Amino acid sequence: DGTVWQDPRTPTPPEQPATGRLAEPLAAAVVTREIPRALWPRERAICRLYVQNTGRETWSAPGMRDGVPGLEVELAVGGTNTARRTIPVRHHVEPGTRTHFVFEIEAPAIARLITLRLALRASRGGSAFRRPRVELATVRIAVRTADLEAHVP
Repeated sequence: DGTVWQDPRTPTPPEQPATGRLAEPLAAAVVTREIPRALWPRERAICRLYVQNTGRETWSAPGMRDGVPGLEVELAVGGTNTARRTIPVRHHVEPGTRTHFVFEIEAPAIARLITLRLALRASRGGSAFRRPRVELATVRIAVRTADLEAHVP
């Protein structure tokens, strides 16, 4: 009958404003995330964050359009001595479409709680405090106590 099923939990772009003005250029929703809740000391994990562009403007990858800074996700890891990292948008992301970001984390050598903070932002241009930004996720990961007996077969 031509009906298309859509998961009701899937974010949808906002309706066009009645005034014809553009909505906020950085509007995003996390659709799914693959980030562990716990790790062993020094364990590494590949993480993925799937994000939908819920705004009215296309997101560009850094360096793909002259004069347009492009977008990236800033990853800050609290509870470790790890510097902030950035994960660039790899392709244009039109309104209503999705992209994903992949990154690796490594747990510290001792048991503690670490916090990942992920935010979508313009990649360059202007002060870091003035760049448009959307907070995507804050995730706490427990680093387990190393139990040597638990690893012996």
